[in-house]
Amino acid sequence: MTVTVEQVLSYIGANEQDAENVVTAGEVLVVATIMVEKFVGASDVPSEVVDMAVLRLSEELWSQRHTSPTVSSQFYENAPVSLAPKNRDPFLPAYQLLKNWVSPW
Repeated sequence: MTVTVEQVLSYIGANEQDAENVVTAGEVLVVATIMVEKFVGASDVPSEVVDMAVLRLSEELWSQRHTSPTVSSQFYENAPVSLAPKNRDPFLPAYQLLKNWVSPW
């Protein structure tokens, strides 16, 4: 099974009728698929696990793309710095799934 744009949109809860969402989901899906396939390599990972890793990574990439760096200004007019969370490794949720099948050595 391979992940589709529709599955990504459904997983992240985005409007499937919005053309911009469809394009963005397609872009993050391509990147997520490449990253997961590169990490998995020749390891024997069940396809369902790979698909879930792609969905989780797609969600992280989507989230990073749609997080405003100035979220704090929406809530605090005089905030000296942004209170938005720092970017974390988007691969982390996918890695947590795949680490049981992919050897680090």
